[in-house]
Amino acid sequence: MADLQISPYKPNTIQGKPSLRACEVCYSKKIRCDTGGHNSACSYCVSHGIDCAARTRKRKAQSISRNASNKRQEQGCSAANSPAEVRRTYSREENGTVRHGASPNTSPVTSPYLFVTYQPATEPISSPDAFHNSSYLSRAAILGDEFARIDHSHGERRASTDHVLSKTDLEVLKLYKAFELPIAPLRQSLVDAYIDHAWVWMPVVDLSKLIGTYTAGEGSLLVLQAVLLVGAIMRPEVCDKDFVDEQYRKVKALLNASYERDPMHILTSLCLIQWYAPTAPKDVSTDTPRAWATSAVGLAQQVGLHRPTDALFGDHKGVWRRIWWTLATRDSLMASAHGRPRMMNSADSANEMITVDDFEDPRDRRAAIFVEYVKICQILGDLCQLLTRNGRINHRERAEFTWRLKSYLDALPEEFLIVDKGYDFELAQMHIPILSTISILHRPRSVFNITPANAASIVAGNLSFRLFQSIELRGQTKLLSSAFAWHLMATCIPHLSALRIRELRDEAIYALDELEKVFSTLGKVRPAAQQNLRNVRAIRRAVLASKRSEQSRRTTPEPDSAFEQPQVSPEHLLQIYGQEVMQYFHRIFIALQDVQNVHTEATPMQVPEMMPPVRNTPNGNIHLEMATPVIGAYQDLFSNLFGDSTLQDNVWMKDWMEDLQLMPE
Repeated sequence: MADLQISPYKPNTIQGKPSLRACEVCYSKKIRCDTGGHNSACSYCVSHGIDCAARTRKRKAQSISRNASNKRQEQGCSAANSPAEVRRTYSREENGTVRHGASPNTSPVTSPYLFVTYQPATEPISSPDAFHNSSYLSRAAILGDEFARIDHSHGERRASTDHVLSKTDLEVLKLYKAFELPIAPLRQSLVDAYIDHAWVWMPVVDLSKLIGTYTAGEGSLLVLQAVLLVGAIMRPEVCDKDFVDEQYRKVKALLNASYERDPMHILTSLCLIQWYAPTAPKDVSTDTPRAWATSAVGLAQQVGLHRPTDALFGDHKGVWRRIWWTLATRDSLMASAHGRPRMMNSADSANEMITVDDFEDPRDRRAAIFVEYVKICQILGDLCQLLTRNGRINHRERAEFTWRLKSYLDALPEEFLIVDKGYDFELAQMHIPILSTISILHRPRSVFNITPANAASIVAGNLSFRLFQSIELRGQTKLLSSAFAWHLMATCIPHLSALRIRELRDEAIYALDELEKVFSTLGKVRPAAQQNLRNVRAIRRAVLASKRSEQSRRTTPEPDSAFEQPQVSPEHLLQIYGQEVMQYFHRIFIALQDVQNVHTEATPMQVPEMMPPVRNTPNGNIHLEMATPVIGAYQDLFSNLFGDSTLQDNVWMKDWMEDLQLMPE
């Protein structure tokens, strides 16, 4: 992680009384105020019919009184025996070691990375309330636009702009240890973990703002605790489950107590807390990422992020836009993985697509990766929502998505391609959603009717398997988010289907064994992976059982008009993966022309003890036989892609099962 420079915090420095630069309303909304002083109203308040009141900055005493400080020193007070009264300080010596101690009279020295001071409150806290009159309303189109103040008038009510944390809330937060932080070295490790492994996929924090001192009135304790939670999830070898659970309870307690009153900080924390997944999505719970995402989307729409203005964004435009697109991406992934409706409708949003200019450093490679990740997740989300609603996709819709995907791939920067390059963990995570989109877009309408039009789906499935295998062999599976439990499930389905094909059985068994290892590793931190692993094993037993009781007969494949050749050939979607993959695609395409469907009498319904189906499945399974084996000559087909020529390749997949509800997370 690159060094981040900050200015030292000097609490005893006496500064002159600041001039009044903004009224109460503009300050709470973080917008520019053109008031001329106490007696003139700003243009914003005038245009919205709001009383313009000058803001009075409220400050606490700059330092502890000398008498009280000396008295504590005489009593030998320490952070260990009076944590609520003494400031804990951690200073970094010149040699890099960390010194711990309680020194109320000494100005702390900041670490080059993290805040080093912390002072919990002992009395009810009063802080500026940024929620005051800040909710977005737009009812003129519904109720009429004859009255200019219909969305702004609050009658005679004049709420206080200060929020006071009650003694009860304060005691509750102490019980949850919400004000306690890990020791400085561990804090540093956890923040590093977030920045190194999670920030690229959830860049909702300006790194320069994360660093500094966190005393009363400075920074955001809620955001810091949320960052430490994500870091703890990224460090399972250091932080056990009890530590992660306790850290989660701290963040949850701070949210429930309304400790933080800045909507931007709250939305940031509501994004970060979604890394914590205590249960599988099939379980109803208020602690799931979906539940927190629902709260985040609701608050974002209250603030008005779906209809942004310069006045709303103010000086934090980049952070606001990154928060919005992080929520949109999470919404697309959860809707795709769970088969549930999206919470955010793009038709209701006026947000332009995120760009690298929305980041502190537009040259940061991770900024460009996140932009491309958002784009592919939007395409994947649109596709899965269409399939969820209609059950299938017609020729026109497939052509439209193929064009969208091709345009996306054509515009993908060359530096993000993976052909003839070394392994890159971030690029692997970006390409797995791309391959999942290709597989789903060109899957057969039914597993019982596979055609040459499905060749692109087969190739994409194999590439995805190789990426997961490479991630597992490098010990990085534990760093994946919950969405990859679904991508894993999608990757397993073609190999499960291939178990019943003689020429592919050995390769399918090998691939499934390797993928089950990935499931097991990911399941240690993602319960959704444990559930999907049970599903994979149940389907595997069911497929093998149906193979043993098979009494087959040959039949003519039914035509599938929905899989007519689109105007853009599916093979064009695979061109970014190199010439060898294109040759492999043509081999699969020719081989599938000779496929014949064979019905069997045994079905997964006949083995309910293995996996009870969610809904009725067709009466028969199909056994597909290849006229010409295509495996032997392509053992090292993908060696140039991933640099692992010693790994065995699974050459093709049959394709997706019709009923994805058999695999709930």
